[in-house]
Amino acid sequence: MTAPNDSEQLKRYAEDLNQTIRELKQANAKLRRQVEVEEQARVVQQKMIHLNKMTSLGTLAAGIAHEINTPISYILGNSQILEELWQDVERVLRETVDNPEKLVLAGIPFTDIREMIPKMLKNNVQGARQISTITSKLKDFTRQPPEKRGRTDINRALEYAVAILDKKIRKCTNHFHFKLSRQLPPAKGNIHEIEQVFINIILNALQALPDKTCEVSVSSAFAKKNNEIMVTIKDQGRGMEPAVLDRIMEPFFTTRENSDGTGLGMYIAYAIVEKTGGNLEISSKPGMGTEVTVCLPAEKIEA
Repeated sequence: MTAPNDSEQLKRYAEDLNQTIRELKQANAKLRRQVEVEEQARVVQQKMIHLNKMTSLGTLAAGIAHEINTPISYILGNSQILEELWQDVERVLRETVDNPEKLVLAGIPFTDIREMIPKMLKNNVQGARQISTITSKLKDFTRQPPEKRGRTDINRALEYAVAILDKKIRKCTNHFHFKLSRQLPPAKGNIHEIEQVFINIILNALQALPDKTCEVSVSSAFAKKNNEIMVTIKDQGRGMEPAVLDRIMEPFFTTRENSDGTGLGMYIAYAIVEKTGGNLEISSKPGMGTEVTVCLPAEKIEA
């Protein structure tokens, strides 16, 4: 039999051991939380570095766009002058040269040149104008928007967003549907910020598509009962699991860790919409695509 003193001593040992185990568990939990916090801090730091790079890239792109504009204006101006000159040159050659159809310039028959030159000059003008439009939009996109708020034309903001993303749209899908209601009142908010909202959401929709056969649709409508302008952006992409959908508005949350995702697109869109007094709703199911609805308060138009 165990002596009473030995039993008391064993009991104290057991209590001490249990206390030590509890302290070790608490220390382990604290250490685990510290490791998680440090890991989160590391991830946030990496994303901030990436964001800073993207900001610097935007500044660089705006500078390049400004530099491109000067030579493009030369090309555009000279091509327009050459178009007019060619009309006179072609007429003079026909009137002064015997059998101009037999004339060969740079190894090219004159009959071919008469068709080629106007097309080449027209392509030069169109190409220069397209570059000028792109650089102008790029400068507008990277410019710091003013804080002034007022009446915003939602259809105009959507058209701008689609123009900015035109190349991405053509790269990602063969089925892009764009349907705007022409009966929209102006909305409250800053036009530049609202444009950013639509750019972010449409870009997300495009990036979710598995191939070009899947479609994206963008539409606008006016809900008179609630005095709201509704913009709906649907995609036939991969959709989202509930766990992802719950976190989609968090800053720096992204499912594209190894690509160009910063995790700020939907967060910024949500923050801007909320600031204007609007609402942003997302519904999504895996394999069923995603639908984003942006509701913005309309300005009341006095009769």
